[in-house]
Amino acid sequence: MTALGPFLLGAPWALAALAALPLIWWILRATPPAPRHAELPSMQLLDGIEPQEETPARTPWWVWLIRTLAVAAAILGLSQPVYAPGAQTETAEGTGSLLIVVDNGWSSAPRWPDLINAATATLDSGNRDAPVHLLLTAPQQFNPDPAERISRADMAKRLASLRPQAWAPDRADALARLRDSTFTPDRIFWASDGLEGRNGQRFAQELSSIAPLTVYAAAPTGPVVISSIRSQTDSVSVTARRADARGVTTGYVSALTIDGSALATAPLDFADGQSEAVAEFTIPAAALARVARFNVTGQQGAGTVWLWDSADRSRRVGLVDAGASA
Repeated sequence: MTALGPFLLGAPWALAALAALPLIWWILRATPPAPRHAELPSMQLLDGIEPQEETPARTPWWVWLIRTLAVAAAILGLSQPVYAPGAQTETAEGTGSLLIVVDNGWSSAPRWPDLINAATATLDSGNRDAPVHLLLTAPQQFNPDPAERISRADMAKRLASLRPQAWAPDRADALARLRDSTFTPDRIFWASDGLEGRNGQRFAQELSSIAPLTVYAAAPTGPVVISSIRSQTDSVSVTARRADARGVTTGYVSALTIDGSALATAPLDFADGQSEAVAEFTIPAAALARVARFNVTGQQGAGTVWLWDSADRSRRVGLVDAGASA
């Protein structure tokens, strides 16, 4: 729609017909040719009759004006005007095309509902008839084309159907896909997982160089990822990292069987300013053989799970020397 004062015009091209009003005015003013005079002797019998009604020689000016205004009103009606007093005060940030960027990697899982709610809420701002576009940072088999125009109703449904992927976001790849599409949005909204990751700051700078950028960053809490595991014959050390090193936090890691039963649980104690903590397990070799995965309790996402199999286990190895024969 195009704003015209307090009105929004659905078909502004119809106003071009207003240029034809002078021609319409001239046509309405045109009078038929003067009647031809012919001699009719019998008409002398009517000379003494006074006419009851006189016809004007030409159309009165106010009739022309009413007809012209009626044509102008019809043209304005074809332009589909909508009265919207707030439309003229809308800022540039609320108009034009909108690109929604979503971090849909594993790190978004703990705050996924918040990210989707924030992205959906931005659909209610700005020009509701402006096109919306979508860019996902975690690569998928079928990545949406950033240049694809999506209605706001369809975008809300698409956002609700999204799920976080089991791998990390690749923001450099997402930026390359945006550039390859040759699409330039008027404004960008980035629903971020709140983690710096690889080139996170550069990604934000590149987006802001394309269009005005608004960022919603989820606040990560607690242990975020299991970074490594070291095993001995009857013990396992699980190292976990958190994004925010501020404050004292205690988490827990559980050793789970293939059916989800917990064999053991160990604490993760993060000191203030410390981003890493180690959970120590003492598990007999027979019980350790039943462990299928280690999981950070109360956390969601692929980064909080470490799959455990025979390749991770340490085994006792002995060497037997038969001795030298005589």
